[in-house]
Amino acid sequence: MTRPSTLTREQVARIRAAAAVLLPGHAESPAADVLPDYDELVQVAAAAVGEGRALPAAIEALPDEPTWESLSTLADADPASFEQVSLVAVGAYFMSPAVLASLGLPTGERRPADREQVVDELSTGILDAVYERGCPVRTLDDVNGATR
Repeated sequence: MTRPSTLTREQVARIRAAAAVLLPGHAESPAADVLPDYDELVQVAAAAVGEGRALPAAIEALPDEPTWESLSTLADADPASFEQVSLVAVGAYFMSPAVLASLGLPTGERRPADREQVVDELSTGILDAVYERGCPVRTLDDVNGATR
């Protein structure tokens, strides 16, 4: 993966330190701080989250040496910053092939079906039951109509 760097090494290190507390791993899944590709995945997650100047400010709000208690305090005192940093940390973690493999999820390259195959599958009626259920999203009119 070669992606443009959006965060400095220090910022990535701060996220990695917080991830070590938030994602300690267990017998089947590796801890975030031992993943060899984690720093690169943090860059990808940060680019996906975007957020301009808000993400660097959120990273700056992290304690110098994160612990469960200090991160919990940050979450209570500044939930927006904690949410942004944890979103990047968790997003990077679940992009790792090692983590996906530990969860039994596929990690290989995706091969989408060709157009003819999609048409063939749809013409079999495979989605008829889904269409029959109708839209699961309720509009404001639906909600207001139900209360009247």
